[in-house]
Amino acid sequence: MNGVIWSKTQKTFVPISSVPTYAMMQQERFRQSRALEIHNFQLQNFTLTSFQEPHFLHFYNNNTKVTGLCGEIWNLLSESLNFTLQPVKANVNGLGISEKDRSFKNGLLGIIFRNETMAIPKLETFISRLVATEFSVPFWINRLQLYIHPKVIYDDEWMLKIFCWKIWCTILIMCVLLSLCTFLIQNIFIQNENKRKNVSFSEHIFYNFGNFCNQSYIPEYLNGKSRILEVSLGLFCSMICTSFSAVLFMFLSKSGFVPPFDKFESMVYNTKFSVVTLKDSIGEILFKVLTTDSIVRAKKSNRLIVESTLQEMHEKICSLPDKYAMFQNEETHKVNGEIKCHLINIGEEFIRTWVTSGIVRNFKYKRTIDVGILKLIEVGLLSALKDRWMENKFKQYEDDQKPKPIELHQVSLIIVMMCCGAIIALVIFIIEKIVFAYKQEQYLVHFYDNNMKITGFCGEIWNLLSESLNFTLQLVKANLDDQGVPQKDALSFKNGLLPIIFRNETIAIAKLQSFSPELIATEFSIPFWTNRIQLYIHRETIYDNIWMVKIFSWKIWCVILSMCLLLSLCTFLTQSILIQNKDKRKNISLSEHLFYNFGNLCNQGYIPQYLDGKSRILEVSLGLFCSIIYMSFGAVLFIHLSKSIFVPPFDSFTTLVTNTKYNIIGLKDTIAEAIFKINEDPFLQAKQMERLILASTFEDMHKKACFSKKEKYVIFQTEAMHKAVGNRMCHLTNVGEPYVKTWITSGIVKNFKYKRSIDLG
Repeated sequence: MNGVIWSKTQKTFVPISSVPTYAMMQQERFRQSRALEIHNFQLQNFTLTSFQEPHFLHFYNNNTKVTGLCGEIWNLLSESLNFTLQPVKANVNGLGISEKDRSFKNGLLGIIFRNETMAIPKLETFISRLVATEFSVPFWINRLQLYIHPKVIYDDEWMLKIFCWKIWCTILIMCVLLSLCTFLIQNIFIQNENKRKNVSFSEHIFYNFGNFCNQSYIPEYLNGKSRILEVSLGLFCSMICTSFSAVLFMFLSKSGFVPPFDKFESMVYNTKFSVVTLKDSIGEILFKVLTTDSIVRAKKSNRLIVESTLQEMHEKICSLPDKYAMFQNEETHKVNGEIKCHLINIGEEFIRTWVTSGIVRNFKYKRTIDVGILKLIEVGLLSALKDRWMENKFKQYEDDQKPKPIELHQVSLIIVMMCCGAIIALVIFIIEKIVFAYKQEQYLVHFYDNNMKITGFCGEIWNLLSESLNFTLQLVKANLDDQGVPQKDALSFKNGLLPIIFRNETIAIAKLQSFSPELIATEFSIPFWTNRIQLYIHRETIYDNIWMVKIFSWKIWCVILSMCLLLSLCTFLTQSILIQNKDKRKNISLSEHLFYNFGNLCNQGYIPQYLDGKSRILEVSLGLFCSIIYMSFGAVLFIHLSKSIFVPPFDSFTTLVTNTKYNIIGLKDTIAEAIFKINEDPFLQAKQMERLILASTFEDMHKKACFSKKEKYVIFQTEAMHKAVGNRMCHLTNVGEPYVKTWITSGIVKNFKYKRSIDLG
């Protein structure tokens, strides 16, 4: 109760709360409000109605219990607020949409609108839904976006962009200047009565340009020029070729992605993309409800498509990436991942909304639910649940890692240049003369100072707790190596730390794997992190033995062969015409021309004397074509030659046992030894084949996995152990899916009065 009131005694305005009567009224309102926030439900029944939604809500145990992200949130709320959760699996597939009179008849919203349930676990916050339900404190923000399979585009004009126009002009000027110098020096030799052939200026430009193109052949009659000039020319040509080659591969393989649209409206108006969404999803609901111009236009042109399953939707997107865009929310994309191919979100988000739970209208203790959710957010439990259930399922596809062969359109500019040169040469040919790539526990719990102090990850957590909660930490080092396993009757434990806490001989265990049988002996604290039990192998690298064929695509190889044949045919015809014109030259067969032109392709610049003097433009075309092919081959040679791939020999524990001959090795007194004792397939099958082996030390385990030649071994250990110990003797890679995923926590003795204090700490 805020505001001011006139005080007759003080003759001024004073706060209303300073008047005793109003102060009592204000305190009463505070008390009533607080009672609604901390209400104890005293195990009253609380119905939660939903349909099954993977990763978010999953029914089990004859539909009497729920799990999943939203399911676990309500499980935690039922424990903290002391009510009995009664899950109800509804025979509906969606939330439902409002009718013309703003009421709800179908879906979950219809159920809660008729007061047939008390809550809906997961809901997007749209204003129209407030007629049917009230929203709880929100959990996270969800974005509705468009996703497409990106198409990579190469720059076909890369050859012109390798150097800026100033450098191209400099190269041209230097070529002319150096040719002029060699021409002038030759004329000086002639004036000094040196017996040399008089060669035209165009001849000097031609052979100097050949040097620029890495064609080092120089006729005999051009030898003997100025040595300084020759060194300058050679050094300049080498620097140009080296610079060109250095950036060639980067420009040739440089790719970009140009988004075809930037929002939903531009996709509808400016492209021919169709939008695909999932049946009974928020996307389908928006398609039915919204009446914007873009949605109406897409409906009329039949560009809004609804698929019944995620697999069908992904197959459509990946098979025709230029035709379809996927319309789905961010949370669905995260939990389901990229099923068939790599997908990226494009443009602005279509809509952004909060994800929350729906509470039945006029529910008296809604604020109690909201405060409970706020507490989950404050202690980090909501974040932990999101990390666990909304973990990204994205994977790297093999096609994304393979080096791409050079395609025809990437060298189209070179082909155009070759064709132009060939056309000019043929025109002149017709007119006249043809011119041419401890053990793990020491890092988690470590005793020191005569076992009076503790460090390590879990040790430091308990040190901080003892300081913040003001208790004295008394350490006891047990002469045990594992946490123990349950007996056959599942009511007691044998060996390890769990029997100690089961007999109430200690208050807490510093580090524990959270398996359900262990709840008989102890209670779990708030979890620290997720631990995965996985298979690790020493990867065998496989090299591609046919890399030489894959360097260029088959179209490029055909073009090279065709150009080699065409250029050889042109040089052969040129020579035949010269012979007919009574030119004293040796008659050479077509095979000879093919041989020496193939030598040029292989960077062998030697040409016999009797093949000199052919068409200059044809020679320039041949030299330039050969140089470009050789430099392109050299630029991608190393990456293809050194490219190695790793093919996983299995993808799960089951396929390891059934499809390979690998032996499984684990460390003694660890979780691996306990799992090996499971009498079910595939462990039973591996046990019968004597392929389950226990090593006493890390060194023995890593030696077998890294250096054994007779038999192959795979290590079965936790992710935390692998991170802490590392790759001791060789590089190890995790293969396949995790066998099991569990929380790492601390064990608290059962019925400990102040367990919640430790959880809050």
